[in-house]
Amino acid sequence: MKSLRLNSVGCGFLAAALVVPLALNAQTQPGSRNARPTPEQIRSLPLITHFATNKTDRFIADLADVSDGHPFLGKRSPRPHGGAHAYFDNSQARWPKGEDRPENYPAIYAPADGFVVNVTRRFRLTTGADRYGVDLAFARTTDGADLKLHMSIEPFVPEPSPGFYEQFILVRPGQPVRKGDIIARMWTPRGQSNTHIHFQVMRNDGRGGFMAPAIFTRAVAEQFHAKGGRFQRYAAPGARMPTCLGYLLAEEENPFGTGAVDAL
Repeated sequence: MKSLRLNSVGCGFLAAALVVPLALNAQTQPGSRNARPTPEQIRSLPLITHFATNKTDRFIADLADVSDGHPFLGKRSPRPHGGAHAYFDNSQARWPKGEDRPENYPAIYAPADGFVVNVTRRFRLTTGADRYGVDLAFARTTDGADLKLHMSIEPFVPEPSPGFYEQFILVRPGQPVRKGDIIARMWTPRGQSNTHIHFQVMRNDGRGGFMAPAIFTRAVAEQFHAKGGRFQRYAAPGARMPTCLGYLLAEEENPFGTGAVDAL
């Protein structure tokens, strides 16, 4: 593929937005930068219980671009996996749409208002592939912690060259975003069908584990569920996978604090 050009942050996206100075955290993965929200910013976020009844209709990507997926597979499921997946099949060279530039690849959106709390420029997976990612603080807990939607963007190949992924990341740590803002682009290598976004909810303070990203409307969940075979592949033997973003969850995997649940 041709060399992609490094764009300015977001190609003008949120150019006037406030950017908090970067704060490096020793507990952050290599290649990552983060910014902890201020107490005032955390208080401005809705309680996570708001999303139990006021779900967002903005998925993390355009569902027309998504080829397959599966929900967060809870500890009670046959094959637990601490994150939902949205796949992008580029085996038929669907992308880029036009010139080989970031804006011609699938958009990744902020599903709710919030603050960017982490940007991962590159992280090596055990498979030998490299990922990048964005974490968005979008809600808070009753004990005053911020909850983030972690989005691990996984092209499923090694990074082609040092710094290559940075042009696909359109936000910076500390930046406020609004629901529907494009925060990144999904680099989908030609010939690759396993490119995906792994996403889940978690506390930003590092306490607790992964939780199901069950913040999307029923209509969004239905469109996502209709995308492909991976939903049924991970269902319990003899059962059909229900329309959900979280499947056979343990109590601690339910972000709304309503206990273990079969589908959320």
